[in-house]
Amino acid sequence: MLRKTEQNKERIMANGLRVRDEDILRHINVVIKPYLSDKKLFDRFILVLFSEDPEQAYSLSEPQVFWNDIQYETRVPELKFELQLTREDLQSVVEELESANEELQSTYEELLS
Repeated sequence: MLRKTEQNKERIMANGLRVRDEDILRHINVVIKPYLSDKKLFDRFILVLFSEDPEQAYSLSEPQVFWNDIQYETRVPELKFELQLTREDLQSVVEELESANEELQSTYEELLS
């Protein structure tokens, strides 16, 4: 969600996310708002807000699986996409590092001659 907020530069909301806290299942809401291009601010940042819906929290007597097929089918492509973006980011960092290393090598060789 953070990557999507940063890419789209728009607020994202997720309501009713289920989070297990030991033996209590809690429902939380998440709002993610980017402040990436505001000229009035000194730094760029992303604000993440959490709120809980206490009426929907309930105790679990035994562990349960909360992923249904629909959630699984939508989550897997999201994770694959994030993995692809991470690989591309890593590849660009490696290329930049190699380029910087070549520049340092040529500078070193010029200094030696």
